[in-house]
Formats: sequence, structure tokens, C-alpha cells
Amino acid sequence: MKIKVNLNYDIHNLTKKAKAKNDWGDTREFDSVRVREISGRRAYLIAIKDGMNMLTIAKMIEFKNGIMTVKFGKEKIEIGTYEQVA
Repeated sequence: MKIKVNLNYDIHNLTKKAKAKNDWGDTREFDSVRVREISGRRAYLIAIKDGMNMLTIAKMIEFKNGIMTVKFGKEKIEIGTYEQVA
């Protein structure tokens, strides 16, 4: 199955602050994310706190009804759309 993807590269604000660990095990908080790139089912997102890029995190993409989303706890963020092509 091949799909055509339309990504939204805008900054997506989170309703609550989220946390992620960097390569050295330090926990960082962030309040928004921006899509850097996608590869297969994985999205690479830039975590942003107060307008400053903090770190890059990888999340699995959920494909459902033409919408691509990633989850941060209970919150889902729409990062783009897709459609199947023959």
C-alpha cells in the first residue's frame, strides 16, 4: 500500500506540559512540538519550551481515517493527513 502524505510543519501547542528524556537521561519539559520529519511509521518531532528548541523525540504515528496523529499521554496531536494511491 502506498500513501500520499501532507504534513503540517506548524508548531502544535500542548494543553499540558510534557516530559521526555534526552540521550544522557536528563528529563526535559516542553509545551509544544513541531514536525521535523517522518520515516515509515515514525515521526521525529522537535520539542519546544518557551519558543526554544529543546530536543528531538521520536513517536509512532497512528494512521486513522485519513488523519495522522501522535500521542502524548492522553492527548492526540494531528500532524497531517494521508490518502492511499494506487
